[in-house]
Amino acid sequence: MNFGLYLPLFALLACWQHCQRASQRAASLAWPAAAAMGLAVLISQLLGNLGLALLLPLTGPTQGLPAIIILQSASALLLAWLLKHKAGSASHTLGLRPGWLLANNLLLSLPACWLPHSPLSLGHSMQSLLLSALLSLLLAVFACLPTRLARSRLPAVLRDLPALWLCALLLALALYSLGARLS
Repeated sequence: MNFGLYLPLFALLACWQHCQRASQRAASLAWPAAAAMGLAVLISQLLGNLGLALLLPLTGPTQGLPAIIILQSASALLLAWLLKHKAGSASHTLGLRPGWLLANNLLLSLPACWLPHSPLSLGHSMQSLLLSALLSLLLAVFACLPTRLARSRLPAVLRDLPALWLCALLLALALYSLGARLS
């Protein structure tokens, strides 16, 4: 898998996610919402990896790709359902919606479909945890960025959303460089 093309998707998804949710909640909830989404994605990845570890010995490694996609989707939707029924309005306020959890979880599970090592290996588990941490970090960056950009003296053309998308583009280029070196 070419990580040079894969890692920039994280920056663009985090920016898009922040821009979609920013209009729906107060600015004071940006940081807790980013932390909650990062934690929810991490838990969802762990649930999917646990299900994969239980299922693959029964089905064999030939069923890896469909099993990964189905289990990661199911774990994201299960966690979204649990959050909705147990946390109620708090999960809605923090933006923990099923669509975002599913999109984040499927993006994080893509490398498992193409990497040469087994989905049951320690390398796969560590990779999914590191990618979850990277997505959480990018969500936190975009949660803190609007207040920093508001204090800077940017031209009127670059304020608000254009500045956020420009930062996302710069982060995507940096992640492209990092991913190209990893590949």
